[in-house]
Amino acid sequence: MDYKGFERGKITVFESFSGVGGTRLALNNIGCNVEIVGISETNFDSIIMYDSLHNDSDSSSDLSDEEMLEWIESRNIGKDVFSFYDDGKYGLKEFYEANIRCKNYGDIALINPNDLEDFDLMTYRFKPKFIPEMINGEFVHYSHELTGQVSGCSRIIASKKPKHLLFESDDGTVGAKYEKDFERWLNFLEGLGYKNYRKDFRYKEFDTPQNKKRTFVYSTLSDDEFEMPTGADTNLRLKDFLEKTVSRKFFLRKEFEMLSEDFEDYHCKPFVVAKMIEHNEYLNLSRVISRNGICTAIQSSFGGGKVPKVLVRKSTQMKGFSIDGMTVREITPLEAWRLSGYSDEDFKKLSKKIKQKTILYTNAGRSSNPKILEAIFKTFLKEEIEDEGKEINK
Repeated sequence: MDYKGFERGKITVFESFSGVGGTRLALNNIGCNVEIVGISETNFDSIIMYDSLHNDSDSSSDLSDEEMLEWIESRNIGKDVFSFYDDGKYGLKEFYEANIRCKNYGDIALINPNDLEDFDLMTYRFKPKFIPEMINGEFVHYSHELTGQVSGCSRIIASKKPKHLLFESDDGTVGAKYEKDFERWLNFLEGLGYKNYRKDFRYKEFDTPQNKKRTFVYSTLSDDEFEMPTGADTNLRLKDFLEKTVSRKFFLRKEFEMLSEDFEDYHCKPFVVAKMIEHNEYLNLSRVISRNGICTAIQSSFGGGKVPKVLVRKSTQMKGFSIDGMTVREITPLEAWRLSGYSDEDFKKLSKKIKQKTILYTNAGRSSNPKILEAIFKTFLKEEIEDEGKEINK
């Protein structure tokens, strides 16, 4: 089989749409000797958080402000660089150096595959509804930026032909509505010689009790057969991930109503126990979950009551609405990251330079779940991990 050379005991990775680096974290967690040849990420906050999570050392640049801005803008990192720095969130030099430490190539639609070193594994994600038509064997890059994500991925894969590919759907699973479009992508990979293995994964079956599903596709140039791992509900529940002491600012103090046992909520039944009065018309915003239940999906955008809510006991000193000594609060950013597969130590690093709640929630919602990635990587990288002389945790 014609694929790039693979060095046993070591895995080289190109992390596209990297977010905070869930792929790198998962590989490190299972004992891989991993080398990141580059990442592709354009979100400011994700880049800063990736740097905080994975890089301990500092670096220094001698470039002028104009040269650093030109470098950032040439890679389409962010929409409005100038207003971003004007609001005082980060210094220009700090942000530029974080990109350099992360080996960030920026917008995948602009990357020349020849600028990348060869690598063994590429992780990538996009929304299947933006898979464009193919003309002369290539995906068309229309004016919509998200079609550029697909065409950028296809160019890099066709040029570099890494042994391993891992796709994760960007929002939910690949539904029937876009199945035909997704098949077009899978056929493209098969035309390059890849064998595709596809499966939908539930977070709650991988020690993260959150009501979220994602589609994964592992593609390989190897002739060996592969089987996606199977998870199981370990009966971990929201209560196992809640902080013992929580600031009062997370308590809503707003009216809610308890729900009867025959309440119909097909998404979360039987764990929805109450609903907020102000969001009565919007079921996904009004849900209040039992501590003994599965958390509603942590989303990649916040505001307007989207933070998951849990019913908890009210302290005697706290003011606000309650029913039978119970009140409602939002989950905290730390709890959101715990429910997304990250440790408290990971969160400490991730939040080192990012303090805004909305940004922490949003990135938890859009990040890959390391627990699921670990299970997949343990399966197809088993020999490489064992060659490194490290045991895989079963």
